[in-house]
Amino acid sequence: TLGSLERIVFHPELPALCLMEKNLKLNAIWNTLGITVNSFNSLFFLIIINRVNGVEIAGIFSFAFSIACLLFIVGIYAGRTYQVSDINENLNNYEYLVHKYITCTMMFLIAIVFIIVQKYSLEKNVIIILLCLYKLFEAMSETFYGFLQKNDELYIVGKSLFFKSLVGIIIFFVIDFLTKDIIVSCVALNINSFLFVFLYDINWINRQSMFFSVKIVCLIDIYFYFCHSLLSSEGSSFLIFLLRTVICCIQS
Repeated sequence: TLGSLERIVFHPELPALCLMEKNLKLNAIWNTLGITVNSFNSLFFLIIINRVNGVEIAGIFSFAFSIACLLFIVGIYAGRTYQVSDINENLNNYEYLVHKYITCTMMFLIAIVFIIVQKYSLEKNVIIILLCLYKLFEAMSETFYGFLQKNDELYIVGKSLFFKSLVGIIIFFVIDFLTKDIIVSCVALNINSFLFVFLYDINWINRQSMFFSVKIVCLIDIYFYFCHSLLSSEGSSFLIFLLRTVICCIQS
């Protein structure tokens, strides 16, 4: 009995199991907090604007934020979900980062084209661009969050989301209350997101991640994979088959 007890107490895998259990609790708590606050920040923004700037400005902000959220889909296209499920590591970290640069650039260009075509007022155009930049920084963070999630450090992601959202709401309220200017408040919100991405998120990534050379062909292949899953008709499947064949020829 004493020998069995010693084997249990001094089992070499116990420290690792305890660490995993601790990380699991931290991941669950912080990720829940981060996602919750981040999900409700637009509600807090609208409450602040309604009280400080009035219903008309709140309507413009709501419209601009909805456009930014739609374009956010482009920014996160084939991103973190694919990244964390890539257990065979078909793409390395740097390739995922380059992929995010491409989708975020597309997101911003679409926003520019949209405001040129629609010909809104200068104020509305500026608010749309600023909120698209705000969501662009969020889309960029998704790739860094994917690195951390694969490393079983989702609690860092939760902390980033929680504090970035909380500080952003506070800064937005203070600036808007003092200036009564929604554009200045949006600029302050973007500065907050920028600082969190480059001083907190990237700082954690630099401690742990290694980046490698980019395989452009494999990177392009992500888009075909998702097109195949989104478009199920025979014609689209055949088109994607042809495109993948061309890519395979290039690879060989």
